[in-house]
Amino acid sequence: MSGFQWLPAKMDLDQFTMRERSLLPEMWKGVKRMVRLGVKHQIEQKKESSGMKAE
Repeated sequence: MSGFQWLPAKMDLDQFTMRERSLLPEMWKGVKRMVRLGVKHQIEQKKESSGMKAE
């Protein structure tokens, strides 16, 4: 995910403050949702293109 390149490759959780640590799950939820929406969008596009070919 290009938006998360600022995250270090090997994250050392001990370096995170408690506040940052509590934000991580929320961040992952957002990432997962974005991935799910992206996949959904790709599937919709595939349906559209295959539907156009069928006609």
